[in-house]
Amino acid sequence: MRVEQWLSRALVLTLLAVGGCPAVLDDNFTSLPGRDANAGDPGTAGRGATAGFVNGGAPDTGGTPSTGGMAGKAAASGSSTGGAGMAGMGPGGAGGDGAAPSTEPCADCTAEECCDGACADLAFDSKNCRACGTGCPGTTCDNSSCTNTCAQGFVDCNHNVVDGCEANAAVDPKNCGNCGIICGFQLVCVGGNCECPQGTADCDGNKENGCEADISSDPTKCGACGTPCSAGQRCSGGQCSCDVAFADCNLQPDDGCEASLTGDRSCGSCSLDCGLHGKCVAAGTCGCMPGYIDCDPGVPGCETPITDPDHCGTCTTVCPIATPACDGTACSTGCGALTRCGSSCVDTNVDLQNCGGCGKPVGLNQTCVAGKPECVAGFGDCDANPNDCEVRTDTDAAHCGNCATACKAGALCTGGSCACAPTTPKDCGSSCQQCCSDGQCSDGNSCTTDTCSNGVCSSGVACNGGPSLCCAATGCFQCCGDADCGVGKVCSANQCVDLTCPAPQIVCNNKCVNPTTDANNCSGCDAHCGLGRTCASSACTPKWVKTADPPVGFVARERSAYTAAGSKVFIWGGIDGAAKYLADGALYDPDTDTWAAVNPTGAPSARVLATAVWTGSVVVVWGGGNANADLTSGSRYDPATNTWQAISAMGAPAGKRGAYAFWTGSRVLIWGGTDRAGTAVAAGGLYDPVNDKWTSISTNFAPPARIDTLVGWTGSYMLLYSGNVGGNPGSKTYRYSPASNVWNNNLGDGPAARWGPFGTWDGKYLTAWSGASPALKMDGKVFEPVGDKWTTMAAMGQPTPRWAPNRQSGWSVQLKSGITLMVGGMGSTATTFFTNGGIYNSTTNSWSSVSAWPSGASHLWGVGVWTGTELMVWGGRTTTTATLTAVGERYRP
Repeated sequence: MRVEQWLSRALVLTLLAVGGCPAVLDDNFTSLPGRDANAGDPGTAGRGATAGFVNGGAPDTGGTPSTGGMAGKAAASGSSTGGAGMAGMGPGGAGGDGAAPSTEPCADCTAEECCDGACADLAFDSKNCRACGTGCPGTTCDNSSCTNTCAQGFVDCNHNVVDGCEANAAVDPKNCGNCGIICGFQLVCVGGNCECPQGTADCDGNKENGCEADISSDPTKCGACGTPCSAGQRCSGGQCSCDVAFADCNLQPDDGCEASLTGDRSCGSCSLDCGLHGKCVAAGTCGCMPGYIDCDPGVPGCETPITDPDHCGTCTTVCPIATPACDGTACSTGCGALTRCGSSCVDTNVDLQNCGGCGKPVGLNQTCVAGKPECVAGFGDCDANPNDCEVRTDTDAAHCGNCATACKAGALCTGGSCACAPTTPKDCGSSCQQCCSDGQCSDGNSCTTDTCSNGVCSSGVACNGGPSLCCAATGCFQCCGDADCGVGKVCSANQCVDLTCPAPQIVCNNKCVNPTTDANNCSGCDAHCGLGRTCASSACTPKWVKTADPPVGFVARERSAYTAAGSKVFIWGGIDGAAKYLADGALYDPDTDTWAAVNPTGAPSARVLATAVWTGSVVVVWGGGNANADLTSGSRYDPATNTWQAISAMGAPAGKRGAYAFWTGSRVLIWGGTDRAGTAVAAGGLYDPVNDKWTSISTNFAPPARIDTLVGWTGSYMLLYSGNVGGNPGSKTYRYSPASNVWNNNLGDGPAARWGPFGTWDGKYLTAWSGASPALKMDGKVFEPVGDKWTTMAAMGQPTPRWAPNRQSGWSVQLKSGITLMVGGMGSTATTFFTNGGIYNSTTNSWSSVSAWPSGASHLWGVGVWTGTELMVWGGRTTTTATLTAVGERYRP
C-alpha cells in the first residue's frame, strides 16, 4: 500500500491566526474577479483591534478606479477611513459606469436592489455589497461592508488582509480544501477534494505520472482500475459493451460477447441460426452451403442435396423415369465422372452423405474433404471414436485450438485461443490470477493497504492509530465533511471545530444562515418563503404571489370540488363560463408552482358543488349535482397512481350539494348541504373507504337543516354553530361524535344569532367571528369544549365585518395551534366582496391584518385551500357578476 502523506492539513483557525476565517458561513463556492490589470497596488492599510474590511472610494462615472480602493482594517471605532492608497481591489475599487440598476427583470424586489436580473440585499450580499457588482474578496458582507470573516470555501492563505480570503479552496489545486494542500500531478480540485479528472485514474500507484489510466476507453481498465472488458467487448464511456459484430448469446458474463454475428449459428442476432448446411451470407441473411438447397423454407437450414433426383438442381425439378439420375444440374441416364448412389450423382470427395463411397455419411460436426471425414472449424475429435468431432476447440479450455492444448488455470478459451478471464486478468506464468504482485492491486487510494495474497487482492484500512477517516484518497483525517462531526460542529481543514455564527446569522442544520435575508430560513430555521418570494428583514415578501397558469385544457370554472391532497391542491369538476358541467381535474403543487392533469378515466360524472375530502392517501369525491338531479354517487382518487375507483352508493345519504365534510381518521364524515333548489338539507353519513361502506348519522338531537353554518373538527368530534335556519339566524352550538354516533345540543349559545360567520377549530377553540343576520356583525367569540363556554374575542385590529356564504366566498383555516387565518367574504350587499382579511391568535386574543390578494378578483364560487404552508385561492368569478377567471394566488403567513 502506498500511504502518501504529502498532502498536509491543519486547522483553519491555526493557519489563519492573522486576518483568518474564524467562522463558516455559507456554501457559496464562487470565483471572485481577478486583480484589475489597470489598477494600482493597494495602499498601506490601517489596522485596528477589531478590524473589518470596509468600503473604499465609491465607483465614479468615468470608469477610472477611485483612489482609496479597499481601505485597510479600520479601528474599533468603526471609522470607514483606512489608509489611502492607489486604486484598490475590493469593494469600491474599480470604477463603474454610474448606471442605476434596472428593476425591470425583478419587479418583485421590495427592500432589495435588482443586480444583474436578481434581487440582492446590498447590506449582506457578498456578491453585491453596498452596490451591485461590488463583491467581497472571499469574505462576507455585513451592514454594507465587507468583513474579515471568510465565506465557506474561501481561505486567507497569504495572510494579507488587503486581498481578503483570496483562495477558493473549493477549486484551487494549490489550496484544495485548505491552505497548502496541493493536488498532485494531473489531479484537479473538486469541491475541496483532490481528484483525477473525469475518465482517468491512478492505477499504477505512482503519483509521479499522475492519473495515467484512461478508464473511459481502455478495455483493460474500463470504468475503474482492474476491471478489464471480456472477449468481443469494447470500452466506451467507462462501460464495457459488445463490440461491433459480437453479442453475448449465452448470457455468460465471464466469456464476454462470445458470439460472432457473422457466424452461421448467430447470423446478425443471437436468435438467427442458419441451421443444417446453412451459411450466414450477410447480417440477418442465411444462405446455403455449396451442394445444398432449401426446399423447406419453414424449417431453418438447407436440408436437400442438389443431386437429389426429386429436387435436381432446384426444389421443383423432378427427374423422370427415362433419366432418373441427377448430377446436381440436370437429369441423365448416367453420372459420368460422378458416382451414382441410388438415383443421385454425387461427388464422393465432398458429399456429406456419401463421403468416400455411397452410404458413408460424415459424423457429428464433420465435413467431407477428399473423400474423408474431417472436423469442421472450431471442433476436434479428441476421443477414440473417429465418427464424430465431439469437442468445441474454439471454447473448450481443456482442448483450446486443438485436442492437445489446455489453457492454464484461470484462463478462458475464446476463438480457439487461451486468454486470462476477466475475473483472473493477470498472467502469472503458471496460471491466470486476480493479481501477481501488490502493485497490481493499487486502487489509487493512499488510505488503504492493497496487497496480493495467493493471487487475490485484499485491501485493509491504513487510517488506524490516529485519525480514522480517509478523505478523497489524500490522507487520513478526523473528518472529511460536516456530517462526520457532531451537532454544533463543522469540518474545517479536516478537523472538527465549533460552529459559530456572527450576528445576525444563526445555526440552522449545522450551517450558518442569515434569517433576515435567507428565503429558506426566513426569521428562523427551515422557515421557507416558497417560490416567488424573497426574505427581507426576517419577513417573506411579498405575502401574496400569483400562481402559474393551469395546464392547457383546464378551463376557468366555478363551484368545483377541492381539498388539500398532502402538500398539493386537488381541484375537480365544476361548471365553465358556457354553463357546461365539467368532469376533469388538476393537481397544483405550490412548492414547485406547477400543475398536473388528473386522469379523467373512472372519474365521477360531471357535476357542481361535489364534496372532496383527503384521507391521507386518497381523495374521496362525493355528491354534488347537475342540472337535473342531486347525486349520491362518487369515486376515490389516488394521486400516487393517478387512478379513480368508484365508491358504493348503497346506504349513502340523499344527494346534496356543498355538504360539510371531514376525515375522522377512519371515515369520511358528511353532513348538511342543499338540494338542487338551494333548500337546506340535514342528515348525513359516514363513509368507510377501506370497506367501501356507508353508515347513517343519527338524527336524535341533531340540528335542523341549515345553510351557511360554522363547523369545525376537533380530531374527535364535529362542532357546529349558527347558520341560516329557514330564513332565521341561529345561535345554538351542537357537538357530534362519530365514534358513538351521538349528538349533544345542550351546549352554551355562541355569539348573537347569525349566519355565515368566519372561523374554524384552531386546536383549542372553535373560533366564530362576524357573519350576518342579515346585518353584518362586528364581534366574535371562541368556544372551549372543556366547560362548554364561549369567550369574547378582541375587537381591536379585527378586519372589516363580513360574512362567508358557504362555498361562495370567505375561507377560514387553522395555520397552527391557536392561529386562524380568515380571508375573503361578502359585504352588506350582493355586489360587495373582500380580498383581504385577518389572522386571529386565540392564545393572546389579538388580531393581525392580511393584505389583499393582488389580482383583485373576487374568486366567487372559487377554490380556497390551505396546504399546510400556504393558502391558495383560485378560479371562480372575477366579481359577483362578471366572467370566470383562471387566475390563482397563494398566501404565506
